[in-house]
Amino acid sequence: VHVPFCEMRCGFCNLFTTPKPQTDMVSRFVEVLEHQARRVKDALGDGAKYARFAMGGGTPTLLDTRELEKVLDICEKTMGADLRAIPGSVETSPETCSPARMRLLRERGVDRVSIGVQSFVEAESAAVKRPQKSAEVNAALGALRDAGFPVLNIDLMYGLPEQTIETWEGSLKKALEWKPEELYLYPLYVRPVTTLSR
Repeated sequence: VHVPFCEMRCGFCNLFTTPKPQTDMVSRFVEVLEHQARRVKDALGDGAKYARFAMGGGTPTLLDTRELEKVLDICEKTMGADLRAIPGSVETSPETCSPARMRLLRERGVDRVSIGVQSFVEAESAAVKRPQKSAEVNAALGALRDAGFPVLNIDLMYGLPEQTIETWEGSLKKALEWKPEELYLYPLYVRPVTTLSR
């Protein structure tokens, strides 16, 4: 499931997403998603089986708990996927990783959450147009651990403006303090049509 909304557009992002969508845009999206899911289910027929579930974006956890629940219902009740019986992953951000959203996802069977931290150094995050406070990042990681997801993935980015070997190692050490089951390390790509490319 692709949820094309975010709280902001990061400076490196060239994904199909709308930052700060109006509430009616999100509710209309969920309605259209349900309509499309019905069409896909009809095309697949009743024998369709699902091996994996993923919800990405954008930032799916920008949706409130009611909207998230509706999307999960679409996956289960409309599409026929048993989310508690298959591996399921959802992407989140420090800004939208609330305890209520995380509890809901875990209760509905999601067993992996990937959080885009990128850097534990506030100045490095701000340099790529992703202003986030360390306290917010730590609160989000705490909410993920409290929810009990079997797999926590933390995304970190290297090659950021002003980043040094020492600050990169510092971010790695901070991430490892949370004992994530996965770390995804990737370089800063400056892609066309992004804030950084300008």
